Amino acid sequence: AVQSLPTPGPTDRLLEALRLGRLWTAFADGARCGVRVQHERTWYAEGATLYDEAVTQPSAQFTFSPTSGFVLQVFGDGVLRQVWPQHLRDEAIRLQAASAGAKPVPGG
Repeated sequence: AVQSLPTPGPTDRLLEALRLGRLWTAFADGARCGVRVQHERTWYAEGATLYDEAVTQPSAQFTFSPTSGFVLQVFGDGVLRQVWPQHLRDEAIRLQAASAGAKPVPGG
């Protein structure tokens, strides 16, 4: 038989007491990866001191930064943001302009 777990009710834990923080990891090649609680996202009612864990919870933000300068961020609501450094954007624009007059290759 399937046993159902009780649904958690509202909590009166203070956010300050949760010791929310961040974790950074550096790789041998210089890339960095970080995870932190996304404080900017409102996940409880304005002015509320209680919230229902069954309905809403705080979320995390994930960041990956390779040595190329590209930055990838994933936010708690599923939004993905890519930040390209200027030198990579300039190169992409140059390559796109160079290929503007290119003709398709038959069969390829």
